[in-house]
Amino acid sequence: MCMLICDDHDSYISVAFIYHCIQNDIVLLLLPLHSSHLMQSLDVGIFEPLKTAISAQLAHLISTGMP
Repeated sequence: MCMLICDDHDSYISVAFIYHCIQNDIVLLLLPLHSSHLMQSLDVGIFEPLKTAISAQLAHLISTGMP
């Protein structure tokens, strides 16, 4: 299972998109209109260390030639 976080923009969300999420066990979280800027601090405060750790691991795998 995974979670997909989207802003509530009409051009992104359709019945087919929601159905696809349900069929593929994707939890769809829709943010209220005009609120995604409030979530940007999570990108730096919470996800930045995760991105750094993943980047370091990928760099190691790439440098050692591991597939």
